[in-house]
Amino acid sequence: MTSIEQVAPLATFGAVWAVLAIGHNLADHVIGQTDHQAEGKAAPSAAEVADGVSPRLGWGVCLGHVVQYHLVMAVMLGKCHRDVPGRGSEAAKRPEPVEDRTRAAG
Repeated sequence: MTSIEQVAPLATFGAVWAVLAIGHNLADHVIGQTDHQAEGKAAPSAAEVADGVSPRLGWGVCLGHVVQYHLVMAVMLGKCHRDVPGRGSEAAKRPEPVEDRTRAAG
């Protein structure tokens, strides 16, 4: 028979994978990357660098996107940790009922 201790790591992996997949789509395509970031994070061409443009031109914009992306992912994982039953959730902190063994013995 399969115990909860054997299934829990797989269920945790599945839940985290789903949250990360949804978080990625939100962070990259919905709320995490602006049009300005998408256009500005590309490196300048060789011709632009030859004309005096800094080769690090898009780094600041890319860093802004990376920060927004990871904030979205952290919020998503934090919600998963808080809301999904397990070690970190409020549901897991509730004490389980203790059976009355004095009645069972008598």
